[in-house]
Amino acid sequence: MRRSELVFAASAVLAGALLGWLVSGAIRTPGPPEAVRPLAGVPLTTHTGETVWVDDYRGKVLVVVFGCVSCWESGGSVLDELARALRRLDERADEVQVLVVSIDPQRDAPDWLAAYVTAFDPRFVGAVGPPEAIRRAAAFGLAPDDSDAAPVMVLDQRGYLRLLFPFRVSAPSLAEDLAALLRPVRS
Repeated sequence: MRRSELVFAASAVLAGALLGWLVSGAIRTPGPPEAVRPLAGVPLTTHTGETVWVDDYRGKVLVVVFGCVSCWESGGSVLDELARALRRLDERADEVQVLVVSIDPQRDAPDWLAAYVTAFDPRFVGAVGPPEAIRRAAAFGLAPDDSDAAPVMVLDQRGYLRLLFPFRVSAPSLAEDLAALLRPVRS
């Protein structure tokens, strides 16, 4: 290969690399669609009477449990397993927030909801919200014949849905998956 051909080839490769770099900077990779941000934009009232939004929990892994106090068994519930999972996480547990969202706000009075959820762990927050928005979010990812068993949703530190658990899940499995989400997020 002659020197002029070598210079031309090197210039073409360099120009292609520069063009690729410029184009990649101009094209933004889209983030996850809004459909994977359950309860985004929905105001929730906590058992303390405070209005919160899912985005208020950004920076933490948010575990959203849908249900009602009258629906749950007194023992062996998902809340018991979540409390055990948080104990397994030790000091990292403070980077996780459990939000228990009532699907029956007419029967789940704030004081009853507070007493129930905080009995499992004082960091748990009970909340109610607009019934239609809660029903839509609680049905996310379910097959039509699973309508009575809302999933447990886990949102990452940026508020995106990362995991769906069945209502019955073990503490070791929860702790392992939560620990994986607590690893530093790459931008």
